[in-house]
Amino acid sequence: MRRKPIVNNQTIIFDQEKNVTLTPYVLECGNEFRYTKKRPAVLVLPGGGYQFCSNREAEPVALAFNHAGYHAFVLRYSVQQNATWPNPLNDYEQAIATIRARAEEWNVIPDQIAVCGFSAGGHLASAAATLAKNKPNAAILGYAVTLERTLGHLSTPFPDTAKAVSPETPPCFIFATRTDELVPSENSLRFALAMDEAGLDYELHIYAYGGHGYSLGTFEMIGPSGDHYCSRAKNWVEDSIAWLDELFTGKALSFKNTGRALDRRAEFLSMDNTIGRMLEIPAARKLLDEKMPGLSTSPHMAVVWGLTLRYAISMGNMPKSVIAELEESLKKIPNSRG
Repeated sequence: MRRKPIVNNQTIIFDQEKNVTLTPYVLECGNEFRYTKKRPAVLVLPGGGYQFCSNREAEPVALAFNHAGYHAFVLRYSVQQNATWPNPLNDYEQAIATIRARAEEWNVIPDQIAVCGFSAGGHLASAAATLAKNKPNAAILGYAVTLERTLGHLSTPFPDTAKAVSPETPPCFIFATRTDELVPSENSLRFALAMDEAGLDYELHIYAYGGHGYSLGTFEMIGPSGDHYCSRAKNWVEDSIAWLDELFTGKALSFKNTGRALDRRAEFLSMDNTIGRMLEIPAARKLLDEKMPGLSTSPHMAVVWGLTLRYAISMGNMPKSVIAELEESLKKIPNSRG
């Protein structure tokens, strides 16, 4: 049974002329509930091609997150002639600022707020994650537009958010269907690739087949045409909630702390860089050859190339004094091939 929100349909009007509003779906907190004091929250951004805000991707999605114990908020942002960029992004900025400003009143954990957007709303969610001044703590991107050319049919230009991914982009959960003809899955793939290249946390689901705009993927949302959708496409709801739970409780391994991420982003080397990266840098290669003779010419290099030095050493019996010397020496070597 779904928990009934204690604040529902008490819509906050941001701009009456543009019909920009924020609707809270705030749950109780107390001893009967998992969250006794404060809860994480999800800001829902419905799709609609920047022409309207879809009802199917608004309240039903908010209630699904409510059911999982999350506060939810639905933002109806600027559309049609009012959607000239950056108006929709400014609407998001106002919404996230309002939620964080009223976090005590609404029992929201202010650093555990995710955005969840669909299609054009997914574009806005990806823009919030990449271009906003006040970024969310996570983003769920449903069959989202991220490539500028996909929005090329609209009368006003919108930014290519895949190109805007940076080290400040928060973790993202990305899902789409492979056969979506309206918003090709390339939009999700390109965004995920940009996240991967930046060494950022993300999870990607491209379901085998299905059309566009399926919301929760239930019969109520897509009707008889559900036969044309992969039966697993609706799993994004359960999967994204589990992903958020892991992220916000700290159970997820933060990808930014792994060797691949440090290889791309760290200013200096450390024991947590990969062996492969160190062997590409002359000073580090020389150091490893001195402390670990034969490593660079090992026939097993293909196996250990992607391992962090710390992990590789943990499987051996290198003296602690040598490990300490390695650690100190690596801190002085710039993470650059030049």
